[in-house]
Amino acid sequence: MKLKPIVKDKRGVAGLDTAKAFMLLLFVVAIIGFIMIIAITELNDVGVAKTSGNVNVVNESGYINSTGYVFDGASAPDVSFDQTSLVVRNASSGQVVESGNYTVASGTTLVNATAVTYPNVNIDYSYTYNQFASVEGNVSDGVTNFFGDATTWLALLSVVVIILIISIVIFAVNRFGGNETSQRGEGLSGTI
Repeated sequence: MKLKPIVKDKRGVAGLDTAKAFMLLLFVVAIIGFIMIIAITELNDVGVAKTSGNVNVVNESGYINSTGYVFDGASAPDVSFDQTSLVVRNASSGQVVESGNYTVASGTTLVNATAVTYPNVNIDYSYTYNQFASVEGNVSDGVTNFFGDATTWLALLSVVVIILIISIVIFAVNRFGGNETSQRGEGLSGTI
């Protein structure tokens, strides 16, 4: 038993193949992005891909007051400061500021512990951070931003499909209706 094709004449579905291919492409890209996010997150969580970077900072300019100075290295992913390496010096005299005059709040902010403030200090410290966390963030942000613009692409695609449908309708009307009008017009002009 041989199956017959349902649609023999495909003239009415010209633009649907392109739209279907585009939607399939978006679907495949979404799946690949989702798999990448899951894989990178899992690799990071189990520690397989975790690599830590060590940074030694010397003479970072800062201050000690009640509002607090946030270390420049605080923006690194999964940062961990080594409190024992912290040395604070008065920038003008070079004299070491005793540790009783300041505290480190939240592990990243230098705050005064006394009424004395130091408007200009040099800070030496070291910290470690997770180098892989930035890769994880970049991949997930990239996929999120890519599909954040998908609504724009779909709107443009729908406009193209509408234009294609209108042009198919115009072509069909001209093809069938245009021949009849020209034949009638010739017949009328010949009899008058």
